[in-house]
This record gives sequence, C-alpha cells and structure tokens, in this order.
Amino acid sequence: MSLKRLSYSEAKKELEEIISSLESTDVDVDILSAHVKRATQLVSHCKTKLLKTEWEVRNILEDFEKAQNKRLEKKEKDDTSTEEPSLFK
Repeated sequence: MSLKRLSYSEAKKELEEIISSLESTDVDVDILSAHVKRATQLVSHCKTKLLKTEWEVRNILEDFEKAQNKRLEKKEKDDTSTEEPSLFK
C-alpha cells in the first residue's frame, strides 16, 4: 500500500509485522534488504505523522488559550464598566 494512504496505526502494524518476521525466521539477504527499506520508509512516515499531529495539537491549544484570554479580558472589561462609582475610592 502507498505510504500516503497509510494511517499511523496501519504503518505501525506493518512495521511490527516486519520486525516480527525478522526476529522469528532466517531471512534471505534480498528479502532482508527489502524489509529494511520498507521499515525505514514506515518509520519515516510514522515520524512525519507524529510531528504533524504535534504541530496541529500545539496550534489548537494556542488558539484555545487565545480565545480564553480574550474571554477573560472581555469579562474583566465588562465587570469594571458595570461597577458603580464608589464615594470612598
């Protein structure tokens, strides 16, 4: 399957299958080379997916924090504008 179409979970599962195959049997050198090449591609794919997800989560959290700060600023502004003037200030 094309790497672009693989989800992180699918790539991880395929990588685990390759590792299991390499650990449990005597592998022909040509097959070993193909397994190592595919494993390298899968690791790179998984790393890219993780980095992209980390970036997306950070952006979501930053946007959430900005929205929270705006709400707090608005609430503080609304609270101070509705206070009645005090004679004892």
